[in-house]
Amino acid sequence: MLRMLFVCCDDAIPRESQLVMALKTLCGFSTAEIALRLFTTEENVYKRLARARDRLRKGDGDLGTPPSTRSNPGCQVCLR
Repeated sequence: MLRMLFVCCDDAIPRESQLVMALKTLCGFSTAEIALRLFTTEENVYKRLARARDRLRKGDGDLGTPPSTRSNPGCQVCLR
């Protein structure tokens, strides 16, 4: 689960999409629940998820190894 958290917080993904992806992937919330809690539409949630997945597919990083929290500024999002 920790590896997935680092994947969700990848720098290539916009912050809004990081949050949606983490809620969907790690917490198991439905798109309707996410949309309700973030005061947005389900369509917007679907678009954010699609963007996040596309960015991860296009990325060339090693997703199998969690990065060091000191060397990756994207990890700061996870530590908040």
